[in-house]
Amino acid sequence: MKKLIVFLLVVCMVASLGMAAFAVNPTAATGATAVTAPSEPSAPSAPSTPTEPSAPSAPSTPSAPSAPSTPSAPSTPSAPSTPSTPSTPTAPTGATTPTGATTPTGATTPTGATTPTGATTPTGATTPTGATTPTGATDPSQATEPTFVFPFEDVKEDSWAYPAIYWAAKNGVTNGISATEFGPELGCTRAQVVTLIWRQEGCPKATITETPFTDLDKEAYYYDAVVWAYEAKVTKGTSDTTFSPDVIVTRGQFVTLLARNENKDEVVTSTPFTDVDVNMYYAGPIKWAAENGITNGRTATTFEPDANCKRAEVVAFLYRYYVAPLPSAAE
Repeated sequence: MKKLIVFLLVVCMVASLGMAAFAVNPTAATGATAVTAPSEPSAPSAPSTPTEPSAPSAPSTPSAPSAPSTPSAPSTPSAPSTPSTPSTPTAPTGATTPTGATTPTGATTPTGATTPTGATTPTGATTPTGATTPTGATDPSQATEPTFVFPFEDVKEDSWAYPAIYWAAKNGVTNGISATEFGPELGCTRAQVVTLIWRQEGCPKATITETPFTDLDKEAYYYDAVVWAYEAKVTKGTSDTTFSPDVIVTRGQFVTLLARNENKDEVVTSTPFTDVDVNMYYAGPIKWAAENGITNGRTATTFEPDANCKRAEVVAFLYRYYVAPLPSAAE
């Protein structure tokens, strides 16, 4: 019994010591452990001192982020299909044609082509429809012919020969004897009148280079004209071997040259003029000229075939032959 009492006392002491152990500050230095009272060999083991809360586990080292996967290579784009011939595009909605600008005829905007953002047409610039005439330039088709000023003071507007001489001066058929004089009453040489006819015919080239006329100067202005006239049978010369280029042509001779140019050198039995012998070489040509409005005679009944042919008469005959007959009037 005494042993039991002693045992119980021991147990009580141990229990007191255990309670004292529970009063120890739980925030004691990290790592210090509570001292447990030695237990008696036979006594039940004292309850274990409660352990301090375990330190929180260190956060796990985050795993290194996985390397991003290598992006797959972009697929090769397919070749664009061949574009079809673009149809004439319609104007984009809201787009306006700049004032004054016109689209050139036949020009089309390629499909898909757009005007760059912000691009503007320069102020005042217009798209030419074809080509525009520069400011101040005149259209050749609208050009007016320069005004011709008749230069000859010795030919009056009321002269019977004025229309013919005006035509000759304006068209460069013949020059005057000076810048302001025509010399209508002067005569013309045979070389001069043959050259005038040759030029009006377009300066034809003869197929021959020689004539039987020994009185011609091959370097003279008239030579090609006389060679052509001889080959074309417009002239036969004043003899078989002479042409007489510097002799003043007669009225009968000049009308004969014109008639032969028309192959009208015919034999006649009558003429409208009393002073024309029907047996003379010029009878047929004078009759032809009278019938075709080339001559009216110097009077109503006379022609004066052997008189010198004046410059005004030569030009009048040419004008009537190549252009139009003059109003009926004595020459």
